[in-house]
Amino acid sequence: MALSEEVASQTHGYGMTYILVTRNKLQFLKESLPRLIAARQPDEEIVVVDGASTDGSPEYILKFKEMGAIDQFISEPDRGEAHGFNKGLLLARGQLLKVVSDDDVYDWSAVQECRHFMENHSDIPLLSGMAADWNVCAPSEISVQGYIHDFEKGPAASRFFFNCLPLMIRRSELPLIGLFRPGFTAVDLEFSLRVSGVTKVAYVNTPLVVRVHNPQSMSVKRHKEVMEEMKNLYAYYSLVSPFVSKESNTRKLRRLCSGGFRKICSLLGMRKQKHRDSLTMLPEPSDIFAKAEAWLAAKKPVRIGEKIFIHNPSS
Repeated sequence: MALSEEVASQTHGYGMTYILVTRNKLQFLKESLPRLIAARQPDEEIVVVDGASTDGSPEYILKFKEMGAIDQFISEPDRGEAHGFNKGLLLARGQLLKVVSDDDVYDWSAVQECRHFMENHSDIPLLSGMAADWNVCAPSEISVQGYIHDFEKGPAASRFFFNCLPLMIRRSELPLIGLFRPGFTAVDLEFSLRVSGVTKVAYVNTPLVVRVHNPQSMSVKRHKEVMEEMKNLYAYYSLVSPFVSKESNTRKLRRLCSGGFRKICSLLGMRKQKHRDSLTMLPEPSDIFAKAEAWLAAKKPVRIGEKIFIHNPSS
């Protein structure tokens, strides 16, 4: 029996699994998790991996588990985002695997269109696409001019960087694609440069998600490590880094967020609690999600399939 047939026999009827990883972002989770649950289809599974949060997230998630709204839930210490996603990938039973973050905003109807594309193109191991950026650390607008996710810079190259927020993986292809690599802060950069050199990638050249940069974002909290990893990874693959020339968006974000935590909190209506990474936001993140969802709806093309291009490193 071929591996794809063996995997299909072990899916328990799940066409796709959502893997949501979270740690100490309860206020965002209260917006993202109910939206995910509302968007899931009858043959889809939800796996939530919590990194031993101390802000009430485990108790909040457990209520949904007891209601049967999510299928699998674990809460235990991990060694970072990659470690958490890997746990979810190994628990997942769907034929397709969709990674989900706890503080970013997705176009769930577009996710379903991407699923249909993958189901109709069994030769494609994974799909990703464009992610918009929204820096809520300072007054700004949602933009696609953040990190260079643009597929136009990649199809002719052997490898290219794509954001992993829109990522969808065919589970039977995990032996080729591999897992995320713990130890890296720039998880999506390492993953995309590694896998785009060995397998086909379907890339959706329109925004599928709004990445919400906030004081808890890894690009803010561990900026120096992210920039150092970028430099080293592009050098390792003998590629010219697009993260050069003038001030990078990550550096700009760090600068804006380093003007004093109180200033950031006042802009967001936040107040700091006892734990450094436990935040209460006023107004609620519902305002952030509502604006981002409206922006995605306005940008969505009539047919997502018309915006999908194929990167093939062997061609």
